[in-house]
Amino acid sequence: MAQPPLDLASRSFSLIQTGDRDTNEDEFFANNQHIEATNSGDDGGTGLIFACIDGDANRVRVLLSQGARTDQTDAKGVPPLFFAAREGHLEVCKDLVASGAVVNGESNNGFSPWLEACAKGHLHIVEYFVEIGQHIEEADSNGYTALIIASAFGKANIVHFLLSKGACVGWTNAYGLPPLFFAAKEGHLEVCRELVEMGADVNQQSDNSSPWLEACKKGHLPIVEFFVDNGQQNIEATDSDGDTGLTIAAFIGNAEIVRFLLSKNARFVRTIDEGFSPLFLAARKGHLEVCKALVAKGASFNGESNNGFSPWLEACARGNLPIVKFFMANGQDIEFTYSDDGATGLMYASREGKANVVRFLLSQGARTDRTDAKGFTALNEAFENGHEEIVVIFLCMH
Repeated sequence: MAQPPLDLASRSFSLIQTGDRDTNEDEFFANNQHIEATNSGDDGGTGLIFACIDGDANRVRVLLSQGARTDQTDAKGVPPLFFAAREGHLEVCKDLVASGAVVNGESNNGFSPWLEACAKGHLHIVEYFVEIGQHIEEADSNGYTALIIASAFGKANIVHFLLSKGACVGWTNAYGLPPLFFAAKEGHLEVCRELVEMGADVNQQSDNSSPWLEACKKGHLPIVEFFVDNGQQNIEATDSDGDTGLTIAAFIGNAEIVRFLLSKNARFVRTIDEGFSPLFLAARKGHLEVCKALVAKGASFNGESNNGFSPWLEACARGNLPIVKFFMANGQDIEFTYSDDGATGLMYASREGKANVVRFLLSQGARTDRTDAKGFTALNEAFENGHEEIVVIFLCMH
């Protein structure tokens, strides 16, 4: 079928988009293909799509009566019903469905009108879709169900409705992640309550994590507290690498979570599979407040990991001066050495080029004449590794 001239198509689109039919009505509907005219931009939106976005049910009905296609998408492959569902326009959704629009048709963006309504929390539209036969466990190509989507976006009203219709709390996406994982990750406490009440497992293992560990990782204290109060009996639960909630929170630097877990007697001496303790991980990442919380409970500065390192030596090697100062203020032996090679904190700071730590340790009386198992002094370490600034610091002492 021949296409209309460009200027006529553009004019038709303008009339359709605005709903201005007071003049030239014959021209407006002269050829049904004008109904599908798109705007001059790159989005490829049709008059029907814009009417759906606006929620103009009258304009939608007129366009549908003149043959506007419900499956005509914009440039990104998104159909009119998707936009109506996204914006919460129930009457428009009803008109589109009555004209053959597909509720669960997946767009190029991976979402469907059904999942979009769930993501946006439009309960009236979700209820309508279910009423006309939408299967609540329908998943997209990545295995995301409506319950997973609603949980991830924190739509407690949708979650409650879906659960009342029998949605499965243990269903996972293609990556093995259940609804509770996403609710915990995003910090949606009310959604977590709904899911746990219906039997969701806070320790359901998925992708080397769990809802419990994810809440600890993200620092969502209200959810961590809720899990402990409602079935998280094993505060020492681990992932496949041996990480506990405490080690994860210490590594990330969530001091609030660390304090709470310690108040519940989480074991600060427990290590991950590599032998790293919570204090070691906090010292490595420079989390001073976490270090303070752990030390207050009795964590040792000098507890060695499998590689022989300790929180003290790690802080020196990483150049985390506030932690080095904190350890010193709390009784750290400045000459403590790594058991295998005899290296001190000064040697490690010199080797790694941490001039700030070198200056501080020297100001506190660290010995420069000590040697490690290879016979190297701190000056040798700085010279061998090309740290000129530190070499100058040592030479200027003499």
